[in-house]
Amino acid sequence: MRTSLSTRTFIVALAALLSACAGIQSPTPIQRVVVFGDSNVDDGNLFRLTGDKVPAAPNWRGRNSNGPNVAEYVAQGLGAKLQNYGVSGATSGPTNVVGRLPAYKSIEITGMRWQVDQFIQKDNGRLGAADVVILWAGSNDILGLDRKNTPVLTAAISQATGNTSSEIDRLLAVGARRILVANRTPREALENDNDLNGIDLNRALAATVAEAAKRSGADIRVFDAYASVAEMMRNPARFGFEQVNALCIQLPACANESYESGLKTANGYVNWDAAHKTTRVHQLMADRMLGMLKP
Repeated sequence: MRTSLSTRTFIVALAALLSACAGIQSPTPIQRVVVFGDSNVDDGNLFRLTGDKVPAAPNWRGRNSNGPNVAEYVAQGLGAKLQNYGVSGATSGPTNVVGRLPAYKSIEITGMRWQVDQFIQKDNGRLGAADVVILWAGSNDILGLDRKNTPVLTAAISQATGNTSSEIDRLLAVGARRILVANRTPREALENDNDLNGIDLNRALAATVAEAAKRSGADIRVFDAYASVAEMMRNPARFGFEQVNALCIQLPACANESYESGLKTANGYVNWDAAHKTTRVHQLMADRMLGMLKP
């Protein structure tokens, strides 16, 4: 049977397409999540460093929430090992704001730079295609700054983004190929001065990440934690929330609920305390992050 020219052309084109598709490799499945940062991702490191004192109950098992945090949910969702160096109070540099308190002077140098040092120097850490790195710091760099003092705020933001850029480069040097840099979450109320400071930080952080991705060719992206949580605050019913600005930790009926027994009241709250979110918010943020990481 003779084959028409159009049929032959179609077969040749199909073969070329299949050959091209065969050459495309799917991303390597993630087997390890390596985390550096502050209280958003700390799974109990500060608690251990302070002799099980900070953060105290009703915080859940040393987390700054009433249950697991976003890093834990992400690792669970990927079925990956979690290697977590995050310490609550960490700045993007070497220091930790909790260490300013005389009783905890010993942990003053546990910022993100110190954490990366621990991974690279102490643990001889190396990264590869099966790893994803989460960096989540910067909020403590602008802690308590007066929005009206523009030079001080600008300098702090510049230092935070510079530190983040440096840590990205150090992690790239030991093999990192996938890095998610999370930005600052909203405060308990949108668009107050503290929240606006965070928006300025996030804008600068986005530019830093874009530049790092461009110069390195690696998969380096921003996880927009701010936008994710702000959407929950602006459309609470869509996510099952009832309390947008109230703090769960201030209401005994909410704060004293056991995670293991269920969080009937607390799951209706966005804010755990003035700076941190409930575990339900962490779970929803993790769902967004997983959408960025899964093929």
